[in-house]
Amino acid sequence: MDEVRILNRFLAVAGLSAVAAGLLGAPAQAATPAAHGKEIRYCKTVVDGPKEASKVVSRTCSADKGAPALAAAPAETVLITFFEDAGYVGYYDSVYGKYGACDSSGYGFSDLTGVQLGVNGISSYYYYNNCNVQRLYTDTYYGGTASGALYGDRFYVGDTFNDNVWSMRVWHN
Repeated sequence: MDEVRILNRFLAVAGLSAVAAGLLGAPAQAATPAAHGKEIRYCKTVVDGPKEASKVVSRTCSADKGAPALAAAPAETVLITFFEDAGYVGYYDSVYGKYGACDSSGYGFSDLTGVQLGVNGISSYYYYNNCNVQRLYTDTYYGGTASGALYGDRFYVGDTFNDNVWSMRVWHN
C-alpha cells in the first residue's frame, strides 16, 4: 500500500513544473532557484537521525530530474516533499532520511531556513514512509507558534504557517 501511495505521489509530482532548493540551514551545495519558467531545479536533501535535530549530511540539486545524483541510495528513505505553493505546486525539495521510515521518535527539522528561501516559502507538503504526524513551528528550533499535531498531507499549511514554517517535527503514530 505504501509503495502504491509513493508511486502515485511521485507521478503527481513528476507532472508538476516544480523546482526546489535549500533545507535546514546552510546547504552543502548552494542552490538558488531561478525565476519561474527559466530553469527547473530539483533538489534532494539527506538528513541523519532520527533525533531532535536531524543533521543535513548531503544536498544535491539539478535541472535534470533524472540525474543519477538525485536517485535515492539504498539506505535513504524519502520522508517529506515541501512545495512553494498550495496544492503541491511550485519549487520543491524532497527530504530523505538515512535511518529509514518514521517511527514514534521520528525526525526533527530544527532549522528550515534553507528550504524556506529555496522554495520561496513552504505552502504545502506530502509525507511519506510513515511520517503521518507533523508539527509545524513559526520559528527555528521549535520556537514561536506551534501547530499542534497535524495528520496527513497538507494541501495548504494555513494562513498562520504559509511561508512561515521555520522548523518541523515528523513522526509515526
